Formats: sequence, C-alpha cells, structure tokens
Amino acid sequence: MKPRAPKTGYVDGAWWPYTADLVDELPGLITALADRLGPVLWVAYYLIDWDTPTRALVVDGQSVRLDWHGYTPAHTVELIDARNRRLVVLVVPPEADPRDACAAMTAAAAANGTPTVNELLGQGLRRRRARAGRKIAARRWADRTTSAN
Repeated sequence: MKPRAPKTGYVDGAWWPYTADLVDELPGLITALADRLGPVLWVAYYLIDWDTPTRALVVDGQSVRLDWHGYTPAHTVELIDARNRRLVVLVVPPEADPRDACAAMTAAAAANGTPTVNELLGQGLRRRRARAGRKIAARRWADRTTSAN
C-alpha cells in the first residue's frame, strides 16, 4: 500500500491473490486493510476477473456487500468503509509471473506514483523484454566480434 498521504494516481496499492475465487481471497485482504480503512461495508469488483461472483460475504462478523460495476476498471477492487472512505487496490492476476507481480506491486505502492492500471500490470513484462533485448544485442555483438577474428 502507498503511505498515508494525499492520494496520487488511481490505485492506493496492490494485491496478488492466490486464486480467482473472490469468496476465498477477499476476507484476507479486508482483514489486512482493517487498520487502515476500518470495517469494510462494500466492495466493488470487475466481474470478469473472478470465478465466483457473489453478492455478500461475512468477514470477522461484519457483513460486506459485494457488487460488480461497469465503471470499476478491470484488475481492481474498490473497498469502501462506513464513512464512505475508499481504497482502490490493483489486483495482480493470480497466474502472473512472480517477477511481473513484484514489479507491478512495487510500482503501485510508490508514494507519488501515478501510472494507470494497464501501465502497472505491464511494468514487469516491459522490464523483462528490455533485459531480453539487451541480452540478444550483446550476443549479436559478441558473435560479430568473435567471427571477425
């Protein structure tokens, strides 16, 4: 999660669930954010991201309304408390490569970060492609210099 400060960017942090089962995964996130947000009463999510859509859930004795919305961007969940405060969390797909997940989560938690959800999810992939491109260029240069001798 980003430090507690004036909000920058669209997301407040990132989450990498183990599965696409919202009912199993969401209680852990809500519990982890309880100190920061308080009791969560409502969660908006992008329907297609999850295997098990449902309308309600009970977490630590508190009823939580779950709702999918067309305005909620893919790969995010929005958590809202009793005072109508909200946190928007980037959801890294469960099947993501660990290096990509780490890069996206680190970028999402940057204090003054303002990247979009798509930019965040593309972070690790772009970095790996750039490294691979440098390795290929280095190999080609080595092949040229070796074959010239």
